[in-house]
Amino acid sequence: MKQVIKHEPINVLRVPSTYYARASSKKLEQEESYFAQCDYWDRKLSSDPLVDFVGGYGDEGKSGRTQRKRTDFQRMMTDAKFGKFKTIYTKSLMRFGRNNCETITAILQLMDAGVNVVFESDNLDTKHFSNQMFIKIRSILAEKESETISANVKWSYQRRFKLGILNTINGCYGYFIDDDYNWTINEEEAKIVRKIYELYLNGDGITNIIKWLKANQIPSPTGNPLWSKSSLQLILRNEKYIGDYLLQKTYKQGCKQIRVTDEEVKQYYVENCHEPIISREDFAQAQSLRKIRGKHIPTGLPKVEYEFSGKIRCGICGKHYKRRINKKIKNFCQIVWVCTTADAYGLDECRANIIGDELLKEIAVDAFNEYLDTPRISEAYEQAKNEMAELVAKEKALRDLMNKGMITFPQLVAETKLLKAGYDRLNAIIQAEQGDGHYKKQGTRLEQFDPMIADEHIDKVILRGYKITFVFRNKQEITRRYKYEHRRYCKDDD
Repeated sequence: MKQVIKHEPINVLRVPSTYYARASSKKLEQEESYFAQCDYWDRKLSSDPLVDFVGGYGDEGKSGRTQRKRTDFQRMMTDAKFGKFKTIYTKSLMRFGRNNCETITAILQLMDAGVNVVFESDNLDTKHFSNQMFIKIRSILAEKESETISANVKWSYQRRFKLGILNTINGCYGYFIDDDYNWTINEEEAKIVRKIYELYLNGDGITNIIKWLKANQIPSPTGNPLWSKSSLQLILRNEKYIGDYLLQKTYKQGCKQIRVTDEEVKQYYVENCHEPIISREDFAQAQSLRKIRGKHIPTGLPKVEYEFSGKIRCGICGKHYKRRINKKIKNFCQIVWVCTTADAYGLDECRANIIGDELLKEIAVDAFNEYLDTPRISEAYEQAKNEMAELVAKEKALRDLMNKGMITFPQLVAETKLLKAGYDRLNAIIQAEQGDGHYKKQGTRLEQFDPMIADEHIDKVILRGYKITFVFRNKQEITRRYKYEHRRYCKDDD
């Protein structure tokens, strides 16, 4: 009788792998390219016996020039650090990124985490050291190609501007604009535009016009019940209301949109594009009035920053406070801080109090001294740091166990997920305790105000009624109550 010998199946070590796909826009052809990438890698990696496919990552309609806005790319980088996969497949360097510096940095971070990247069409794999120089060169070429595409797009815009072709459908208050750039008057909004010009030409200022709009319950173009000064100023200087269109008002420099103020970018003025709402005579008169009324406003002066500039917020409306000189008392001037809403629109809009600059500084000194005297809650910080170090050690131990075959990859993934949740919780504790960056509480008690209190230690100041809260850069808060008329204050008892 023949003896049947059963052979145990040979265990093949499958490498945990993923892919990254990207398309720079959501146009139809780009959508097909993006979905084609995902479908290609799903099929290929799922059918490869040497690959343990853990799912893919992709960013649709995202530029490759920056990683900051590519949310799935960021998620992939985080998962890589926790050992979710060992290999990333992507179609080319152009799909992975077009920014040379960011691309090289990401690849080095992945290599430090033990993850290699395979660029299929470039025939490159980062686990081969000799390929790194090729990656750098090809990444530079991808970045140059991106810059060329950007230049071509800018040229096409300039060409259309020169021909007087409108290439935007951005809304304009008072008009309906369809997808073919046809402008028709919105009569309900046009009535408001005409009324604004009428009031302005009859002598009313911006603030009085805002009050009239509020009294008549007319919402702003954004739906806000209170119009902003900038919205009214835009209407009063917008040439579109006489049927014309100024092309190239702004241009893009990097990620910033910059308003054209000189001859660095050529502008094109197209007349009689659409039906006007305002007559040319009224528009010209309004521009003359704007110049006359603006003569008293100094221009070209350097912006002056004071100790608390940009730091004081109103606890009622949320707007910033501004510094000004109060001259209401005869033969007496006082520097005060006022809520911008209350100052511009009155107490009906915000009943915020005014606080004198001298009093504010006096209270700030007292709050700063208490801040220094209060022991920093370092126990929570130190404990969180120690626990975080333990989590890192546990994660390393789990990887060693998997490499020795003592646990499976799915077990590693499940355990690292729990570790990541704990890591995020501890990191939140550290951030709340430490504040921004590596800021540390230090300094000596003061008898009088020093600008470094606001510059180096105070993050923001919140004023609500007669209660003032100083939020320091380590997130510690010191609150005071004060009585303005007696220049006395005490700790908040709430």
